Parts: sequence; C-alpha cells; structure tokens
Amino acid sequence: MGVSGLASYVEHLQPRPAVSIRWPTTATNDQSQLFAIDGNAYVHYVAKKISWLQGASHGQLAAVFEHGIQEFINAGMSLQFVFDGPLPPAKIDQRIARDSEKIARISTVITSTVLSPSLSVNAATLLPPLAIPMSIHRLHCMKISVCVPQEEADVVLARIARLHSAAIISKDSDFYVHKLENPHTMDHNANHGRPSICGYIPLESVRVSDGYMEGELYTSSAVAGALGVHHTLMPALAALAGCDYISEQDKSLIKLHLCTTKYKQRARIRNILHTLKTLRDLANEIDSPETQSRLREALEFAVRQYTDVTDEATPVLSTIEKYTNTGQYNPKLVEIATQKTFWCSPFLEDISRVSAWEVSRSMRSWIYALVAWSTQATATCNAWGAIAVDREAWDDFVHGKLYIDEHLRRGERLVAEQVRSATAAQLREKLPCGLAKSDGALPLLHDLSDEHRTTLYLRILDSDTAKVRALSPRVLPMALAVRYLIAQCHARGQPIANHELSAMICAGILSLYKPNTPLPPAVEPAQPVLAPRHETARACIHRLAQLETILLCALLLAQSMLHPAVVSETTLPAPHDAISAYWECLDGPEFHRCMKMAKGGATGERLLQTSGYTDIISAKELFADYQQLYEAIMEGNECYVDQVMDYSEMRRPGSGAGCVKKKKKKVVKDSPHRRATSSNLFDVLSTGCNF
Repeated sequence: MGVSGLASYVEHLQPRPAVSIRWPTTATNDQSQLFAIDGNAYVHYVAKKISWLQGASHGQLAAVFEHGIQEFINAGMSLQFVFDGPLPPAKIDQRIARDSEKIARISTVITSTVLSPSLSVNAATLLPPLAIPMSIHRLHCMKISVCVPQEEADVVLARIARLHSAAIISKDSDFYVHKLENPHTMDHNANHGRPSICGYIPLESVRVSDGYMEGELYTSSAVAGALGVHHTLMPALAALAGCDYISEQDKSLIKLHLCTTKYKQRARIRNILHTLKTLRDLANEIDSPETQSRLREALEFAVRQYTDVTDEATPVLSTIEKYTNTGQYNPKLVEIATQKTFWCSPFLEDISRVSAWEVSRSMRSWIYALVAWSTQATATCNAWGAIAVDREAWDDFVHGKLYIDEHLRRGERLVAEQVRSATAAQLREKLPCGLAKSDGALPLLHDLSDEHRTTLYLRILDSDTAKVRALSPRVLPMALAVRYLIAQCHARGQPIANHELSAMICAGILSLYKPNTPLPPAVEPAQPVLAPRHETARACIHRLAQLETILLCALLLAQSMLHPAVVSETTLPAPHDAISAYWECLDGPEFHRCMKMAKGGATGERLLQTSGYTDIISAKELFADYQQLYEAIMEGNECYVDQVMDYSEMRRPGSGAGCVKKKKKKVVKDSPHRRATSSNLFDVLSTGCNF
C-alpha cells in the first residue's frame, strides 16, 4: 500500500525528517485538536495482536479494537475515522496483486499451522470479510465519528488534514506525498492561539500510556527537504517509484526506460531521486514515440491523483449516499452498481478445496439483481443521487443480461468470472402478492414497506417459514446461514452430517452468549499466538470460512434491499443488536471445540455444557434455544441432512449425557456429484466438506 520502498527509505534517513510529539500538550485535555484515523489501516494493525489461526476471532478483535480507541479517548484525542469506499477501476492491477499475494499467504499459513505448527506465521493480514463491518459498527456504538466516502480514504484524510489542521494516523507512505498542511489553518492565531499538530503519524510510532499519546509527526515538506527535492516533485517521485495508480505494465516500462532495474530497495529510491534532479522532461528521454506517449499519460495520471484534489466536500443527499457515508451500505454494493464487479477477497481457508466464496454465489446473484433494481430511477425518485451508477445495469437486468465480474480464488490463482444475476422474472416471483404491476413491471424498491422487505428477504433465502419467523433477531442470521449452507451442500451431493449441524448450532449459540471477551496476552506482531495442532483442522477452517461468506452475503442482501434491520437514519446501532448478530455468532475456537466433540459423539446438550456462561444464561435456557433453533433450521430440510449419528436416546437437560450411537454406514453408489475417495486425512474427517 502506498509508494513502493518509500517508507523504508524515509525511516533510514539521517537526520530523520520527523518531529516527536506528545498529546495532550497541556495539563488539561484540549479536544480542539482533531486526529483523523485511517480505519482500514488501524483494523489491520490491531488485528496483528491476536491469533486468527482458527478462523473468525471477531470477539477478540472487538475487545482489542475498543481498548485501543478508549486509550485514544483517555488521552483527550478528538477522533474521526475514515474507511475506504469503493476503490477506483484504476487500482485493478494493485487489487489483483494484493489478492494474489493473499492466496500465496493462505497456502503458507495452512501448511505451517497444520503440517508444521512449530512455525510462527501471522494470519492477521488475511482479515476475514466481516472484520471491517464489525469495526464500523463498534465505532457507531462508541459514538465515534465515521466516514465511508465515495472514494479512497487517503484522499479524504488529506482533505481533512488541510481543512482542520488535523493529524493523520495511518500506515500508508502516500501521506509522505500528499500535501497535508494548509498555510491558512496552520497559522498560530488561526487555531485560537494554539499551535496545531498537522501531518502524518505512522501507526507503528504511536504509543499511548498514562493518558498521553506519543508519536512521530511527518510533513510532506519536511520529507521532501530531507530527500533533497522540491515538495512539488513528490508526486512525480511516487509515480516513478511505483504507486497504486501505476499499472504493472507501466511500472515495467518505467524501470526499462527511466530508472534502471539493477538497483534494489533503498538504492532504487536514490536512483529515482537522481533522475528527478537531472532530467528536465522525463518523457523526452525515451526514443520510442509510442512508449513516450504512453508513459507520459501514465505518469501524468498518477501525479494528478495527488495534485488535482478539491477541499470542497460533495453534499450527501440521496438515500444510498447517506447510508454509504455512514458505513451502513457496503462499498462492495456500490462497486456492483458503478463497475459491475465484486471482489471475493481471499482469507483463511483450505486452499486445496474450492473457494469458500463459491457456496454463497447463488445468493450473490440475488444481490446483483437487487442492486440493479435500486438503480431504477424516475423523475421523482433516484436512490443513488450523484453516485455514477452504470447506466446499462437496469436495462441489462430487465432483459436478463446483467453479468457481474467476480474476482475469486481458483486453486492458487485469482481469476475473474462472469456471473449472471437473478432475472426480473425471478424477482417478481419472490415479491409479496400484489406488488408487481399489472403489466408485469417491478415497483420501485423505495416503495416497499418494511414487512414487504422482510418477506422478500426470507423468500430469497427459501426460509419464509413460521418457525424461522418466530426466531429472535439475534439468532436469525445464524439460522438463515445454516439453512442456506444445508441446501447448497445437498445440491452439490455433499450433505451435511447431523453431528456437524449440531456442532454449528451449539457453537453459534455459545458465541452469541459468550461473556465479554478478555484482552489476549500482549504479543508483538511478529510473534502471534499459535493454536494447538489438533484444533486447527483444515475442514473446520474451511467450513467456518464458508459460513462467514454466507453471513456477509446475507448482510449485503439485507443492505441491498434497504432493510430497516440493517440500515436506518433514525435507529442508532447498539451493542449486541440485530446487525452485530451477523458476526457475533462466529467464534473460531468455539467452532473447533464443538466440531471436535461432535465428531467424537457428543450430543448437543453435552456441547452446551461449558464453563463461563452460568452468570449469563442457565443450561436449561441454552438447551431451549438450541432446540428452537434446530427445529427452525430443519423445517423443510429434513431430507437434506445426513443422519450419521443416532441421537434417539438423548436425554433431557440435567439427567446426564445421552447415549450416542453411530448408524451403520450404507454403501452408496457412485454419483457424478460425489468426489473420488481421498487418502487425505482432513478430507476423510470433513464428512463431505470438499467444496
């Protein structure tokens, strides 16, 4: 992220172009100083303090995240968080490179933790997809200002720094290049007689203790002076060194024609600085007119990303603009509407199996249809406002020709595949009676009532049953996710075993009722906590990853139809509400424990008998929740679950563990849906989880 090699080069400059700061600067906390924090960078930074080797650890991440925010607040810091919005098409090469790197890291992490658990490998860079929505929700609960703009976070952070004399906390070398100081707001008297802390503070330099925050402050002018170039040449340095706005092909041309490839790391930056000081016109040094024109355009485009900026914020008027700006409408949905693309970001899963995102593809086809439906505009209603949606999305959807480019893992490669959305005719069949117009046309999405949205949501997920509707909002997302997973596994000829179903339900219930997660032991980012080998099975990791993609897509589905349970202008998010239920039902260690015990024959009652919950809920109440949830999930799915274990003699709570018998296995004929017998131990133990 940022300018290749620049951060390392600046860190080794002597003397260092940084000023040590300490906040607050007076005995009384002065909250007039704004600190703008790069949300994505901060979440990744704190994620390195916990272990992700068993998959989802959202409870621990929330605890570490809130602890860090509270320390900032205790130091008297006024906070503004900014998260990345939809990324521009110009960054497609950068995104492909990052996701490809993640795939390679997944292979390393899985191999290290399962086959060689003594190796120390950090999985924090493989952050699961629900981590960012969870963090935004927690910030809203803490009443911290959050912004998710219609552009990248670094551009907005630089604008905030100039307008409010703010300090930026991030981990992005682009902030050595962006102009962060405004001479008008930097004036001593303009800030009520107090000097401002304006510039860039790298996350790794931040230390908070005893109510004080300490760090190192950089400004683009100071960095340029230390590099020996005028600050106006910093964008050109970023373009030549290789920033996110230069394609891989253009980077190769730059190395070939302008900056020799023989230099590595810091020597390469020195060579580029020498080039900047000696050449009057970079493009004129190239003999080929075609290459000269191409590179000139590429360099000018990259430079404009740092220089052609405005300090006037775009007014937020439309419904979706408001929800996007507050983080209630995921940027992935905006990318569907504006770029016809969806990125299935790689995270920890079994790389020997089909991508965990594959199982939720049919749900995404409905998401694509709903997003296209929302782009329908009339003279009096335009939900998207100034957001430049693809003008062909609505027409393509109506004519059944809407295709979205999905970027996901196939084997150990990142590929792009076209996925057709659900059609308008299919959507009409799911609508409540009387909503479709007499001519068969769809109504406006904006005109649906809250009850209509709920019915449509449940029908799309094939879960509009009495027992599902009777569930509380806290357990509904988990029930819908497991029901969907059962149907998808059955459709692939790989039915879920009943003991695995029992384990998933118990793990979900215990995760929802889990007491406040204590902070993990302080660990350095380079020394993550390793999970025991026997608890880190590939099958469990992959199944948990599948559930996470389903839950994320279920959340996106609700957002895409503007369901009031997940988007609202009036209802403020609260801890443990209907939104947080989409990730609080996932807990890696609990999931692995329940899966292991269930495979050994433990009943649901036995799985629920664990310490630490007696002060929150009784064993009888836990078992009652389990039964209600089990019945709601099984309604209509009775024939889709493989009855591997016999629970017929399971006793009621309080009478001891039930007797569990394995059914005699039947010989199953070969089927095109079943894979060949595997000699891989983890495949054998997975009981059908091979996709």
